[in-house]
Amino acid sequence: MSSLHLTLLDATAPDWPKVVAQMDRLLRPDQGPYLLPRHFVQVVLPAIGGHLARLERQEHTVGYAVLLPRALDRGVPVFTLRCHPLEPNPPWSPEELQEAAGRALPGAQVVPYDPRAPHTFSPTSHRQNGLDLGRPSPEEAQAIPELQQRIWGNPPDQLYPVDIHSQEFRLATSLVARVEGRPVGFLLGFFRFDSHPLPPCWAARFQARLRIESQTLGVLPAYRGRHIGFHLKRLQALQAQAQGIHLVHWTVDPLLWPNAVLNFVRLRAIATEFHPNYYPLHNALNRVAPSRFRLTWLVATERVRRAWAQTDSQAPVDLSRAADVVWVNRGERQAHLSVDAPRIAVEIPRDWTRMQREEPARARRWRSVTDALFQHYLGTEPGRYVVTQVGVAGKRRALIARRVDEGLLDELAR
Repeated sequence: MSSLHLTLLDATAPDWPKVVAQMDRLLRPDQGPYLLPRHFVQVVLPAIGGHLARLERQEHTVGYAVLLPRALDRGVPVFTLRCHPLEPNPPWSPEELQEAAGRALPGAQVVPYDPRAPHTFSPTSHRQNGLDLGRPSPEEAQAIPELQQRIWGNPPDQLYPVDIHSQEFRLATSLVARVEGRPVGFLLGFFRFDSHPLPPCWAARFQARLRIESQTLGVLPAYRGRHIGFHLKRLQALQAQAQGIHLVHWTVDPLLWPNAVLNFVRLRAIATEFHPNYYPLHNALNRVAPSRFRLTWLVATERVRRAWAQTDSQAPVDLSRAADVVWVNRGERQAHLSVDAPRIAVEIPRDWTRMQREEPARARRWRSVTDALFQHYLGTEPGRYVVTQVGVAGKRRALIARRVDEGLLDELAR
């Protein structure tokens, strides 16, 4: 038996953030360009059914491994074993890694992966609406971190490594949007196992053991307004269905109005969960506590497919004419936690990005009030609410949530 041991680290332990930070500190000086962002490892990795592991030999730590969902092989979970040695030359063989991982994860398969090894890239092209969408070439994969920096102002430790877009790593989604031959937007997503339960009627209808966690979507500011994000997401959904995957999830800041229009009007995603102060993340577009919705996108439903064909004709609900919708706040004031109505409207800022930059105190008040509202109302249990649409009333902008019952959940799944 090999003396290499792989120890899975407990993401529920109180010191989990410190464990992730320590790993990042040890590895980043030499392997920075190959490390997944710390906020991803700390928050997203456990949520998608992945693991962080310590590699040890003779009671000495010799490296770390990130195990990411890769596939289901006849019902058996398959992980990509992404390895990071503490020494210049990895003190293990692929066979040792597989043996050590097999002891730690009985019943699973692992595919050892060295992010520093040579990789292959297989660019593709799908032309529509003046855009060219597809998997990135090696040069386009190299450009994606630069796009991240230009869109969000991300520091280097928040950038995703270039190698994850390779054929060997096997991302669930790896797409760029090209205009006149240059990448102007991108979308990346990971496979995830069924670590979050679905409402029973959804679980019975959809094969849900393997899903997609759509992690990052970005478009350069100069190219917004051309539905690039919509077309990237639509191609993601088509690729998911081609693999037999019916559910896509992602997180989003609930106070970003343009994102809300894309997610709820054009894509028909559903906000089913809320997580206050979700990420240990701050950048130019996240200056206050980064609270997030978790969205569920039922990509195989007729409801979603109809929305794809009606992109230009869809619009937010006119709340000045919707007498049955009850507002639960007036801006960052007057929050009401006792409303019981079939539909409620939660007001959000018209320009959340500008407010964070220019009015930080007011932005913190908005976040505090809406966090309280979302924590109180949102959920898939009967009597709670899920966000399904957006609305406008003069200068006011709002998210519209519907009260949950079996009839609603069944309707949303058709």
